Amino acid sequence: MRRKSIAIIGAQWGDEGKGKAVDLLTKLAQTRVDSKSDSDGTSGKPILVRRYQGSNNAGHTLVADGVKYALHLTPSGVLIPEAYNLIGQQVFVNPRAAMEEFKGLMEMGVAVSSNNLGIAANAHVTLDYHVDEDSKYFENENRTSTGKGVAQTARDKQARVGIRLVEFLDKDTFKEALEKKFHGNYLMKWSLDPIVESYKEEREFLAKFLVQEHEINKLHGSQFEIWEGAQGIMLDVDAGEYPWTTSSNPSFIPGKTDLRLGIFKLYTSSAGTGGRPFVGQMDGELESRVREPWYEFGTTTALPRDVGWFDAAAARYAIESAGIDYMAGTCGDKMELLAGIGEKVKLLVGYKKGSRIFNEWDASFHKRGFLRDAEPVFEEFEPWEKFSKDGELTSNAQRYADRIEELTGKEFIMYGTGPGRDEIILKENLWDLY
Repeated sequence: MRRKSIAIIGAQWGDEGKGKAVDLLTKLAQTRVDSKSDSDGTSGKPILVRRYQGSNNAGHTLVADGVKYALHLTPSGVLIPEAYNLIGQQVFVNPRAAMEEFKGLMEMGVAVSSNNLGIAANAHVTLDYHVDEDSKYFENENRTSTGKGVAQTARDKQARVGIRLVEFLDKDTFKEALEKKFHGNYLMKWSLDPIVESYKEEREFLAKFLVQEHEINKLHGSQFEIWEGAQGIMLDVDAGEYPWTTSSNPSFIPGKTDLRLGIFKLYTSSAGTGGRPFVGQMDGELESRVREPWYEFGTTTALPRDVGWFDAAAARYAIESAGIDYMAGTCGDKMELLAGIGEKVKLLVGYKKGSRIFNEWDASFHKRGFLRDAEPVFEEFEPWEKFSKDGELTSNAQRYADRIEELTGKEFIMYGTGPGRDEIILKENLWDLY
């Protein structure tokens, strides 16, 4: 059989629940593999989960059998034995963070080895000096960085002074690359040997995970391939709300896909606006009331997220930018809280700027700060005491979801109904859609 391929794309400002969707699709693929109906006799893992961008500045939370797993670099197929997990060449890899995360998963009983996990040889590494510069440079009230050194790593990559994993793993080549990076900085050159030696444990530990991405394409995922994105389209360095973006491209999948699933919270949140316009943000009192029970704190930073209402105009733009075929709606169960406190559910359908109302994403929105003084145009809906019952949305929740589908022109194919891996409504198996 030919390989089937689905991309999981965060379609807002991150924190949408991508990890759970990847875990579900991997489980569904595992069921098909177990049935032997799709077996083609290859020796590699039949499922390939590919993390295609981002770094440990992202976080995916999985809850399986009551156990919570916080993943940053590790692809979300790691809990499924039939899956091979690839950290791709466009991911920025911090060796210290990678070793810590992999060892932490091992201590939790998760199988992490070269048999089910690999890192592309040409992925660029984030080093201590990147993190140090990030921490010093962005320490201000409008900080949008997670402090992980990703922007600095991306800058070095484009300036041709970055260091790839395969170079990092070779002691002599690592030092040579550092000399090129710090050419002319005589003070720094004297201290290169201690830098190289400080990574001895990481080099020894990570060496076994080194792979060539194109070889993995041939060895694994002969039946099912899942592309896993980090962050969200509105944080894409090109398509997103520049300059309040990440340093990679969540909207660009660097390979062939059969279907693209956009993950949307049924409200919105962001790990930090840093001065970015957030037109649909809830008023301060309501935001404060929902943040803790909805656990709106960054998986990576633990900092409080900004919380807002679902933005249909931004969602439609994200769908068109990334070529999304279907939507997944998450966290509708959290919104049951609104009924208990007597709050209507709001849906942002446009932006009012002066005398003009925008219902579509406009070219002018790419001017930084253009929407800062825009007013939200809302529609209101009755809240729901229960989001779902007996595998179906309740009436109020369904009316809200129907309106989002009408405004975006796309269908919800699945809904998350709780944090657990089995708390989900799946209208149709995505592997059967093509």
